[in-house]
Amino acid sequence: MPPTISTPSQLRAITSTAKHTIVLAGPGSGKTTVAKHRVQFLLEQDEISQVGLVSFTKASAIEIKHRLIADGITGAQVVSGTFHGLAIMQTKKAGLKIDAKRDVVQKPSQFAHINAAIADSRWPKSTKEALAVLERSGAYLHPTLDTDEQLLVETYRESLRIHGKTDFAGLIRKAVIGMQLGKIAPLSIDHLLVDETQDIDDLQLWWILLHAISGIPTTLVADDDQSIYRFRHALGLAGLRRYSQCVDLPIDDWLYLQENFRCRPEIVEVSQCLIKHGTDRIPKEITATRSVGGEVECKEFKSEEEELTRLALTAKISPNTWAVLARTRIELDRVELALEQRGIPYWRDAGDSIWDSGIGEAVLRLLSSLLPTDEAPKNILEALMVLDAFDASNDDRKSILSSKDVRTLFSFIATHLAKLAKEDRKQTAIRGLEELWLSWQEHLEGETNGNAESTKQVLSEVRDWFSTFVDEKETSLLNAIFRCLLKRRGYLRNRIEAPRFKKDAPADGVVLSTMHGAKGLEFDHVWAIGLDASDEDKMDPDVIEEERRLVYVAFTRAKNRLVTSYVTSNKPSMFLREAGLVLERAPRKRTRRAVYGKPA
Repeated sequence: MPPTISTPSQLRAITSTAKHTIVLAGPGSGKTTVAKHRVQFLLEQDEISQVGLVSFTKASAIEIKHRLIADGITGAQVVSGTFHGLAIMQTKKAGLKIDAKRDVVQKPSQFAHINAAIADSRWPKSTKEALAVLERSGAYLHPTLDTDEQLLVETYRESLRIHGKTDFAGLIRKAVIGMQLGKIAPLSIDHLLVDETQDIDDLQLWWILLHAISGIPTTLVADDDQSIYRFRHALGLAGLRRYSQCVDLPIDDWLYLQENFRCRPEIVEVSQCLIKHGTDRIPKEITATRSVGGEVECKEFKSEEEELTRLALTAKISPNTWAVLARTRIELDRVELALEQRGIPYWRDAGDSIWDSGIGEAVLRLLSSLLPTDEAPKNILEALMVLDAFDASNDDRKSILSSKDVRTLFSFIATHLAKLAKEDRKQTAIRGLEELWLSWQEHLEGETNGNAESTKQVLSEVRDWFSTFVDEKETSLLNAIFRCLLKRRGYLRNRIEAPRFKKDAPADGVVLSTMHGAKGLEFDHVWAIGLDASDEDKMDPDVIEEERRLVYVAFTRAKNRLVTSYVTSNKPSMFLREAGLVLERAPRKRTRRAVYGKPA
């Protein structure tokens, strides 16, 4: 990124004197630098003494503010924070007492309120559908709800109110309604700058508009081509158009940052070929400022195992220069195991590791129950619940765990199995667990005599038991988990410790991230894995548009080298064809790899 302003388009965005400004900032366009200089320019104007800066994460808001302070701007001149943080600030100034840590409900407690609302409103559908309704209602000022949905939402909000709580959406809702009624004042600022505006939802749009209506000038920084949070009800380009119409800002007056300082020209070229297929976007011509010398490859493999092996061997040469990006966490789980087995250092965000959730967590919990501690009942119960094979209420869990006795747990299971286990095949597996668990413990007694073979035998038998709970797609993942555990050395306790090659910082190894999680980041080399057609032919047009933008975001994280791959048994993604990386009609035989930036 350029440390200073270097292009006419950046200068126009920084020095705009229009009351309201929208800046479309493409990937690698120096957006943070422009935002910093924009704030500095505004504060140099006689009529402006304080600027409000809104970001989606507290970290990014703090980063820009620290940069400004380092350049001589005082902290009092910039009011920065997230939508939620600034809404709390407004509420407090209106004389309403609210404490973010005490009064804003956090997830464990929030689920208790949600479950109570589901029961009290006699919600007729699934818990998953209830969560979707509550999330949608939190994203819109006036959500469209049917009778059952309305009752659910009202019951949930009443439950929060009775306990003196609110959720994060409720913070913004209170500020918006308060501003509409004249009971809460807009921020006391002279200009409002909003980052990543393509990601705002309806409620956040109202919050910005009410500041503009009150007379506060605004600068909105966005990129419609990087709008990838539709599942969180982000408005994308539609939100920018609504705002533009409300403040009487013609689209022709929007400003553009179209230079890419991050990616080599070869990467910019294929990225542009891809995104130009979007049907609902603002046309842009992104130009690379770096010299040629980048590399773009599209690889096809006979099997998933071959794909993972090649990826691992490539990344092993210089792990801290690579990032592996995938559409889903499950794809990253397989990559994580491939790197772990080969001793290649990697980094994955806390809570995202295969060992932190899903089948990986269930395996570790059941194996941990075999260790000599009083946590065995808890670990067995949690393993079953993670597998979605056993549905115990909070009261049942407290009753079971209070005794810390495995026999109490198995006795409870035997008595209530028909009610609590969801499928016949799972009931059969759970019914036989007590006998197996006791035999596994007996086998592990051999560890004390230095017999590591007993550990391997137990791991093999535990894998066979788990196979009852996985479908065909998960079987290969389950086998990979146990290959990894069997390859580790030592006794059971050593084998189920935290992954040995997982690092604490991204700079220490291969970065594993979903494409969503990589937004805003950049890497020397990027491998976008698993780019096959999947369910593309079943997707709605709106979903296809967003998936295209998601792959565009993945491509534009790469500075020097971009590798894409898919397995031959699946069709390549339509987005690889649109980017010009595969032929329109892929031949049956294996083709030579497509390489941009060096001879094939």
